[in-house]
Amino acid sequence: MTSVLLMAAALASLLASCAASNAPSSYKRVATIAEKASKTFGTRYVLVLPREYQRSDKPWPLMLLLHGGGGKGDDLGLVRAHEPIQIIERLGDFPFILIAPQCPSNDRWTSDRQQKALNALLDEVMADYRVDRGRVYLTGGSMGGYGTWALAMRSPERFAAVVPLCGGGRAEAAHK
Repeated sequence: MTSVLLMAAALASLLASCAASNAPSSYKRVATIAEKASKTFGTRYVLVLPREYQRSDKPWPLMLLLHGGGGKGDDLGLVRAHEPIQIIERLGDFPFILIAPQCPSNDRWTSDRQQKALNALLDEVMADYRVDRGRVYLTGGSMGGYGTWALAMRSPERFAAVVPLCGGGRAEAAHK
């Protein structure tokens, strides 16, 4: 529990400090930001690779970001509007891989189908990119917070830390 609280505090601090800084315009848009679809379930997602990704052979931490209900649909612009991606676009870089999938408008992150789709997406990204498997982080707000809890309870071994924001879960399963 302490490590989750520390991760939440660290993430909040990192986002706040990045949001407050003013990066020079020459630093903008140096991360690779792409819109993709998974091979298995067709899940559409935004992928962000650090600017040093192509120049380095090292494995990178991975953050899976689940949006709230306002990001549902088939327009990845709704997903790109979320704060972590906005910060990366403004500053130009973050030292991790970020994937931000989009939940279909007729579903929710806690459904069995979406939980399977998220695990398949993680498998695919970890196979296709140099991910440090010991530093995979999961976060989400509102509907994404509920999805964060659900995925963490379903597959706790996958994540170094989970940071659900404004979402609930089953307290009796938190020991996992």
